Amino acid sequence: MYVATGTKYMTNHYSILKPGVLLKTLALVSNKLFTNAEINLDKFKVTTVAQGKDDSVTIEMRVFVDGECSMAEFSRKEGSIFEYQTALEKIKQQLDDLEADSTPDLEF
Repeated sequence: MYVATGTKYMTNHYSILKPGVLLKTLALVSNKLFTNAEINLDKFKVTTVAQGKDDSVTIEMRVFVDGECSMAEFSRKEGSIFEYQTALEKIKQQLDDLEADSTPDLEF
């Protein structure tokens, strides 16, 4: 698993999934966690509104290819930074769990 240590740690997620599969997965995870997700196939992005404890936050997720892996870039469009961080942690945890289940155990 790739572990980012630079300034994009909170806003990027590197994935073993192909870009199209990652985009669909982001839409499904967003819809599961927040019950609303809008997907834009032309721009390879998903937009969702996460309802937090005190406020809602609009999150945009774009999919890119970075070398040999796919990358999801997250950005906050509206709402509290605290609610954004909480929602982002939930999304990333779901992605990590799904990717762990789809990665075969490798023996060296």
